[in-house]
Amino acid sequence: MAAAEFRGWLGKASFFIKLAVLLIVVILIIMSAKLIMDYSELRKRSEQLREQIRQEEEKIEELKYYIASPIDERYVRKFAGELLGLVPSDEKIYVTEP
Repeated sequence: MAAAEFRGWLGKASFFIKLAVLLIVVILIIMSAKLIMDYSELRKRSEQLREQIRQEEEKIEELKYYIASPIDERYVRKFAGELLGLVPSDEKIYVTEP
């Protein structure tokens, strides 16, 4: 009888071991899928930040150009026109509506 009880217990234990292994595998699959989605989002964000850095570096180079330019009347007019949107008083502006 002891052998038959041991086999019955072993059979029940084997079922619970299989169930536990199955649950662990399912949990690992779910965690892996979540990590893959997080990685994908981080890659997209990284690319966005790299593009933003590139744009800011272009602005820095443009500002370095303005800093390095000699300050004369031509420079002041260019700076006022391009960056501030100002125009000389003797210049006429025509606005056309689309």
